[in-house]
This record gives sequence, C-alpha cells and structure tokens, in this order.
Amino acid sequence: MAHGHVAQALAEPVQQLQMHLSREPVRHADETSHKNHNHMMWAWTQVCDWGAHFRLDPSRGQVAAKALLGEQPKGGNRE
Repeated sequence: MAHGHVAQALAEPVQQLQMHLSREPVRHADETSHKNHNHMMWAWTQVCDWGAHFRLDPSRGQVAAKALLGEQPKGGNRE
C-alpha cells in the first residue's frame, strides 16, 4: 500500500484516537527533535494509561502543539 493510501486509511482512526485522548483527565505530552534527511523534525507524543498518539512535525511551535493537543488542552503543565 502506498504512503498516501495508508495515511488516508488511518485518518479517521487517528482522529478518533485524538478525540478520546482529549477527554482523558490525565495525559502526558512531550516532544523531541530528530533529523530526517538532514532536516530538523520534531516527534510529538501524547499518552495516557490506555494509548498513545505520535505526530511528526517540522515545527516545535504552538501550531504543532495545538495540532496534537487541541486548541484548548484541559489540565495543567506538570514536569
């Protein structure tokens, strides 16, 4: 299956996963840098006790965070 077909097939399940994760009272998020063909990328993740969602993005900025966590994430920052 070509990359575009895989992305299309996973679009709805990933959207459902993000919706369910956004409702969790406790979830953890983090980002880390890595290089992809000499271009800096960021691997974003959010996890809870039953699942995880990973996203690769060329940005570490607010737009990338909101793409993973939503416009108004619930909860607070804890380290």
